[in-house]
Parts: sequence; C-alpha cells; structure tokens
Amino acid sequence: MKESIQRKDMLDNVMIEDILAANPQSAKSAYEQQAMKNRYNLMHVYMIEEILEGKNVVGEKKNLERKIGFHDDLRSCALAGVLTISNMKGQELKQYGLTDMKNQVLISTAEYPSGIYLIRLLCGYQLVDSEKISVIR
Repeated sequence: MKESIQRKDMLDNVMIEDILAANPQSAKSAYEQQAMKNRYNLMHVYMIEEILEGKNVVGEKKNLERKIGFHDDLRSCALAGVLTISNMKGQELKQYGLTDMKNQVLISTAEYPSGIYLIRLLCGYQLVDSEKISVIR
C-alpha cells in the first residue's frame, strides 16, 4: 500500500481513498499519512479526513496479538504469580505462591470464619484478577 500511495502511476486518489477508507487499519502509520500528503497529485482534504476517520479502528490481527499477549502474561503468572486472601478490611490473611502451570488452587475454608473475603491474583505487583467469596458456616 505504501508504494501505491507514493507512486502517481499506480492508483488514482479516488481508488486509494476507497481502499484506505474500507480498510482503516491500513493507513495508521505516520509514514503512510505523510505519503498521502506528499503525493504528486495531491489528495483533497476531505479524502484524507475520510481515510483518517477510521484511524482508531483496530484490525483483527491487532486484536489477536493483544489476546496472545494477555495469555502470555497469564502464563507467566502461572509460573510466578501470587494468590492472596484478604478480609474486607484489607488485611491480608494468606498468600499462595503459584509455581507451576496448574490452573487451579485448592483452598480450605476451614481456617476462615464466616464472612466475605477478597481473593486476588497478582503477577509481580500487578493485579490480574480479583473475586469476592463468601464463607458460610
């Protein structure tokens, strides 16, 4: 696409506008935006504005890369994460180090009186997830 934007003999402005407006994730880089402004046959401002309307649209590839990164982070937490149990006053009652790839931790509630507790999953110092649980006797 970069070549098409730069070369005047490849595609005309209307075709470039149609392609980039239909695929907004393709015209995000500063290089491509500058190439549109520097074309030999200048694009009308309304064409550039229409193309840039979809500037914040994220394509499927980026979504997939983001999901893969999230799951890689979770995998890292499974190897070196910490599960904490706190009461509702914020007092930390117990910590469990996660050192293997298991996706389950068995926690006995026998040592906890009736009440509501907060369970948090930390990876490093970053909170990954938290849930409230109720212990009823």
